[in-house]
Amino acid sequence: MKEFFGWAHSDSSIERQTTARHLLTGKFEAPDSASETWINDSGTLGQTLPPTGEPPFDVQKRKSEVAVVGNVRLDEPGRLSDRIGLRLPRTLSEGDALDIKLVLAAYSQWGLSLVDHLQGAFAFVIWNPENCQLIAARDPFGREPLFVHDGAKDTAVASNPNILRRLPTVSEKINETRVADFLMSMHKDERATFYDEIRRLPPGHLLVASDSGTTTQRYRTLSSSDKVSCTTDDEYAEAYRSHFFRAVRRSIRGGDHLGTCLSGGLDSSAITCATRDLLPSSRSVSTFSLTFDAVPDSDERNFVEAVHQTGEYDAHFVAGDEEGPLDTADELLRALGLPFPTSNLFLSGALYRAARTAGADVVLDGFLGDSVTGHGTTRVTELALRGQWLSAIRELRAAARQLGPSPATYWSLFRQHVSGPLVTEPLGRAWRNFSGKPVGDEAARRVIQPDLLRRLNWEKRARSYGVGQPPPVREQVAHEREVTSWSLGLTAETAVRTGRYFDVSVRFPFADEDLISFCLALPPRQKCRNGWTRVVARKALCNLLPESVACRHGKTSLAPVFARGFLDLNREKLRAVVYDQIDKARTFVRPGAVRRLFHRCVEGEASHHEIRVLWNVVLLTRWIALQSKTV
Repeated sequence: MKEFFGWAHSDSSIERQTTARHLLTGKFEAPDSASETWINDSGTLGQTLPPTGEPPFDVQKRKSEVAVVGNVRLDEPGRLSDRIGLRLPRTLSEGDALDIKLVLAAYSQWGLSLVDHLQGAFAFVIWNPENCQLIAARDPFGREPLFVHDGAKDTAVASNPNILRRLPTVSEKINETRVADFLMSMHKDERATFYDEIRRLPPGHLLVASDSGTTTQRYRTLSSSDKVSCTTDDEYAEAYRSHFFRAVRRSIRGGDHLGTCLSGGLDSSAITCATRDLLPSSRSVSTFSLTFDAVPDSDERNFVEAVHQTGEYDAHFVAGDEEGPLDTADELLRALGLPFPTSNLFLSGALYRAARTAGADVVLDGFLGDSVTGHGTTRVTELALRGQWLSAIRELRAAARQLGPSPATYWSLFRQHVSGPLVTEPLGRAWRNFSGKPVGDEAARRVIQPDLLRRLNWEKRARSYGVGQPPPVREQVAHEREVTSWSLGLTAETAVRTGRYFDVSVRFPFADEDLISFCLALPPRQKCRNGWTRVVARKALCNLLPESVACRHGKTSLAPVFARGFLDLNREKLRAVVYDQIDKARTFVRPGAVRRLFHRCVEGEASHHEIRVLWNVVLLTRWIALQSKTV
């Protein structure tokens, strides 16, 4: 739960020292006991100490004064230490203190190639005074955030953009392209932030900065494993179970008081039950679950309680329908420094706050489980494309039996998985391209200033990212595209940063690199078969989960919860933004169109998607209003 930074190439060592202390403490004075800086004639590294009283391991250095700082949790520290030739203590409870030492040792052993030997969740900065190099790296999924400012006289890297904003050389000019992408709900650019002079280091990338310039290169991508040798359903299930348990075991390492975000879905329930199974009975496992008494269709308490009956848990329930997203929006905007893509972040924040209050320092989240394991529904489309119509029809009939067989159900499934992706959607897309209709979110276009999109040539930008292109009709391609999409990575990064604000370490077992590689290598029939999705996971975990959870189809929607909180509970706050503050965002949106959308939303005439469009506008407006006040 630390924020850190690295900075090099400033002209003045005095300026570096003053600014380094300011970055960590927020004021121009000597750092207090909550921070430490390490400074030499060429570069600066610093890190805040965690609030939990962990030992001060802030900056690890070798005798040659190479230094490293960061947030690092390696998957197999013992295996890495064996390669390096280091002897580890018997216990691995040192967590980051041990892992960051291994990063430094790995750099000493392999130089820039150290990233080829690292696996886990990490973001770190190394300073090498011998060749005046600042080196930074981020794990392949991007579980740990890393932001970069690369100026004419300095290069700075930090875990929080608010730290970089304090640098005197960093302009706070807004990145209009990112604003347009955000309003159009396009999250494709891994590098862009809402500031022109602050960018992200993308996942799986290595940055090297020196007097000769800055280079960034990808060192690894998430890809399917070539080591899967299973032949039967039982073998695939056993392999999945092994990978899943190993991923959970890696995620709980270093946690003193473990908690899980338990929604009652297949993924969060599996993580909760596996955590309980892996820990001795003497260790407590806390669960944190949302309840929605006012929106019963979104409530999953019966599934949550079924999980509680499988073992001893310290259960905590958090009311998710007593406040709306605007009640915590300003707080989260100040903490994150950027507008966030997750409309339900106020619910996640409520869980993380409850976890910290209950004393949990690590919270496991089931997010990504659907995408990593894969629903596999593109398999039906692929069967039809290959002319295997009997198999495709059998799958559609099996799915219809699960949903309640009727002519309407059959026809809906056929359109969704066969005629839509293979016929009507390609024809519709071809017609839109031929007629010159723009791509992207039509509801958002109605509220965005038209000259903004024209000036940025946004249409060409969107097409370069594949907007308007047909989705894959082959399961393997569709699965890989989903897992590696930046929208998933951005959501995970936002959750990790939000958890850090609430002093808890949020971890995603399904972001485990080995588990992802295994799942990407699964044959389509291991993901979707006989009307069931995530077949291999259900079979692998059936003895771990309560039957009601293992046999669930789908999940409840939180859209009604968000709509109620935003439009009803936050009505007056929303009205104040739309009528009194919207002019602050006039450069990007049309106030009159926003007010018309507001009235359609509160009168119940808008779709859930249009409500999300209004939310994006309101969140952007609040962020702009807070710019001069955010510290």
